[in-house]
Amino acid sequence: MDESAFVLANEHGLVMHVFDVAARGVMRAIRQGEDIGTRITADAGTA
Repeated sequence: MDESAFVLANEHGLVMHVFDVAARGVMRAIRQGEDIGTRITADAGTA
């Protein structure tokens, strides 16, 4: 994902989930709610 795509996704409030797509079983684990990778939201910088 390039910078402009990241900015557009952020401006439109899209949630991104960054993870190692090559890791075995990772998609199933994420679907089952396991805490894998990094979730990026529009409000990620606020505390």
